Amino acid sequence: MEKIIKTILSELANVNKLVLLDLDDTLVEAAEIFIYKTLPNGEEIALTPAEYADENVSGEENLDVTYDYRDFLNPKKVSGSIKKGQPIVSNLEMMDELLKKGYDIGILTARGMEDVIYSTLREWLMIRDKNGELVPIGDNLRRENVIAVNDSKYTELEKYTDYQKKSIMINELLDKYDEVIFVDDDNKNIKEIHKLKQALNKAKANKLFIMKAK
Repeated sequence: MEKIIKTILSELANVNKLVLLDLDDTLVEAAEIFIYKTLPNGEEIALTPAEYADENVSGEENLDVTYDYRDFLNPKKVSGSIKKGQPIVSNLEMMDELLKKGYDIGILTARGMEDVIYSTLREWLMIRDKNGELVPIGDNLRRENVIAVNDSKYTELEKYTDYQKKSIMINELLDKYDEVIFVDDDNKNIKEIHKLKQALNKAKANKLFIMKAK
């Protein structure tokens, strides 16, 4: 029996597991960064990422409305929006617990500027060390697991919506990992990933778990 238990524990230790977290309003309430909405009359309104998430961007009623993402193309604003933002502690604590249980940490965001986000999160994102002290996540966050689907390098994704882009990336990660937990605050994203799970074959679908951020 002891040998069987050791074998099971050894197999579990070798399972590749990933917790994949959204950025805005899941890990951080971003600061000093906006999407600019221009109304048909020319009036410009600055929207926070949370406010923008509630917009029906592709809806027919918005055909005469345009959105400007200039802040998200500015490296200083992108980095500052995270560094000056408000950490969402409940989700960070959940991330930390899963890291201790052997999960890799991943980020999946609709933003661009992937390199800037990665370098900023390496310093800003905090975990607890063995002594319970808060330290930067550093090398516990691998470059390949930080995905900003609107980064300029993903030219092949340009024809898709942000929700579809995220589904495509998660599908690819399921080829690499034995288990993926997707965590997001946006009900639209949650709905889209549920659609993805329903479309997957059984073996792949059983590896994907979907969680609403706190």
